[in-house]
Amino acid sequence: MPKYIVTFLLCLAFIHSQAQTTHSVVVAVNQAPGCPIVSGLEETEHIKVFPNPVNTTSFTIQSDLTDAMVQIHDLKGIVVWQDHLDDNQLEVEASNFKSGVYIINILKEDRIHKMKIQIR
Repeated sequence: MPKYIVTFLLCLAFIHSQAQTTHSVVVAVNQAPGCPIVSGLEETEHIKVFPNPVNTTSFTIQSDLTDAMVQIHDLKGIVVWQDHLDDNQLEVEASNFKSGVYIINILKEDRIHKMKIQIR
């Protein structure tokens, strides 16, 4: 029987006195044994991206998770870029992406670490 993980993302933005707060909720459904565990979309100690938002010709993904797969997904869930993280950082050409919001996934063993980036 195949194993499934369903991720539901809900982002709410509240603007109050020129300050913006974004709340994210990630829910995993039917997490069968062996399915990856999603760590969330907030910046963790495992992933750093700079600059973010990206307004330069390239950006750097830095992580303490070496020997891992890095994927960048658009908001439709389509993988638009991927590479293997051998050292602790990758340089990515921003010219390969249209302006918008993307999700960086770092897949290491049975975990998926996620972070949201914006490319201008």
